[in-house]
Amino acid sequence: MSEKTNDATYKQKVERIYDKLGPARLNGMWPTLANRNTGRPSSNVYTMGALSDSFYEYLLKMWLQGGKKETRWRNMYVVSVYGTIDLCLDYAVDQHNQTGTMKPWRE
Repeated sequence: MSEKTNDATYKQKVERIYDKLGPARLNGMWPTLANRNTGRPSSNVYTMGALSDSFYEYLLKMWLQGGKKETRWRNMYVVSVYGTIDLCLDYAVDQHNQTGTMKPWRE
């Protein structure tokens, strides 16, 4: 909206929310819930599904809509995706006694 209106207020408000969340906590992921007053995470539940999927989608959208200039959003998205994959591979290894390999992400 900031781009369409030439008003940076909207962008600043969104960035302030992400700043208050602080760094990712679990393999590039954030808990599903945050405290309304402080913005700090207030849950020990981590998921890429319900209650969280939009958060991660918007990381990618903000990077794309920003003309791929703001690497902060891309980096947060990539770290969260690889963290999720890493957790899934660990789970698969533990549950099925299988192994998996991943190639590093390249731009």
